[in-house]
Amino acid sequence: MVAPALVTAVRALTPLLPTTVLPANGGVAELKDAERNRHSGSFTLWSDPIDLRYGQVAAERENDPVHGSGRWTCGTLCELPSDVSTRYANGARQMAIVSVSHDIVRRADDGSESSVPQYEVYNHHSSVVLTAEDMTSVVETVDLNTSSHAISFALPFWTRRTPLDERGGHTRQSARQVVPFAPSKWAMASHVINTHPPEWRGDLRLRGPSPLMQCPCTSQRHFDLAAKTIDGVPFPGPCAAEMVGNNVCDLSTYTGGVYCCTVDETFLIDTAQACNTSDCAELPVERFYMKTTITYEDAFPSARQLNTLNLGSRAVRLVNHDAPLEGTRPGVTFSGPTLATPDYEVMPCPYGTAPHECIHLLSWIEPVTLWHNDNGTFRALQNASFRVVHSYPHVHTSIVSATLQDATTNQTLCELSAANGGIIYGAGSKAGDELGYAVGQRACAWSDEAEDAPRLVAGQLMRFTFVYNASEHHTGVMAKWYLNVAGE
Repeated sequence: MVAPALVTAVRALTPLLPTTVLPANGGVAELKDAERNRHSGSFTLWSDPIDLRYGQVAAERENDPVHGSGRWTCGTLCELPSDVSTRYANGARQMAIVSVSHDIVRRADDGSESSVPQYEVYNHHSSVVLTAEDMTSVVETVDLNTSSHAISFALPFWTRRTPLDERGGHTRQSARQVVPFAPSKWAMASHVINTHPPEWRGDLRLRGPSPLMQCPCTSQRHFDLAAKTIDGVPFPGPCAAEMVGNNVCDLSTYTGGVYCCTVDETFLIDTAQACNTSDCAELPVERFYMKTTITYEDAFPSARQLNTLNLGSRAVRLVNHDAPLEGTRPGVTFSGPTLATPDYEVMPCPYGTAPHECIHLLSWIEPVTLWHNDNGTFRALQNASFRVVHSYPHVHTSIVSATLQDATTNQTLCELSAANGGIIYGAGSKAGDELGYAVGQRACAWSDEAEDAPRLVAGQLMRFTFVYNASEHHTGVMAKWYLNVAGE
């Protein structure tokens, strides 16, 4: 059900004019590197058309999770706008990322776009990749996972409302997320779910979160307990100690999560009950587009690079390593017990439990591990220290709070919650404000030059605590933590 490719890239280049800085003594200061011959701009990328019926998933084209759980735009890597790639082609300049945001849109016949709310299409998780690799297909190779000429950015739900700026090179910080090669191509992986029942069309009443966003396993899924697969996709295991007893630890008790929505065009509704035929051909097909806007600027020589540590004469790029394409995602990641099983299940609390006690708590301690790509092999740095610039979790709807602490001193470094505004829930019907959905997320941020920016070292023990609402049954919830860091 894949429509002909429609791949579009649009850019807008705006020069930042040099300014004169007047110091306190009234003289004219020399122009700073940041203000000399620096340009900023943006370009917008659209996915191929994503055609889905109600309850259907856009995910992988093959039953092979090693390629990443997302439907790829283009069979081959797409070209960046020529003026963008040309600007950085000779290596005299480098691109610094200012912000990354996403939207999911419909297109009208006149070409106009409208944002689609989460209760019609849900962005489970998606990503965009910039690269200089010259390949025929990102779907047929895993080279991008370990390439030193690729950099990826996640596009979770909150990047629609709170772009990935306070986390990846905001202009208020002197450190920048620099693209360490001359980007010329891009690719996008979209993992989205059609959550729009036909009977809701034209009905503007407020709706709560769709259970389909939790990837429920239906009776159509084929569980092979002997082979430990679902629809041919290998089921992970064993569980970490902190997760033992959760239903995700045993294939026989697995009721929902990413492994029931990782195959492209899978239905998350019981087609035997909801449809006349197994392919639900009577349901209308809706067309969506994933839309990503990347704002960038010229990196300036004196700026420190985010997520790069200088070790002697060597600059080492830190990357996340725990999932496909994560090897190109800059930063430091903590997955703890969710490394083996990427999501988990929250069982409802007993009837009569007080609301403030009706929660599910997952907590673990994990050492700081600084991974880098050493010619295609992930290795951990030893005896390295850094300053934290941005700190934020990866969570799903129904999250109450997420906390990062120093496990030795019990000092809280970052706490984001619905109560303190770190997690934002919607209250309306418009895209970006959907009732009951997590729609925005903030980050804990420090200037990389500030004395109060947390200083961490490799091997330091950190504690992570995630609290989810347990008033209802939830599958497919996640708990990860990410840091963007700068060298000292």
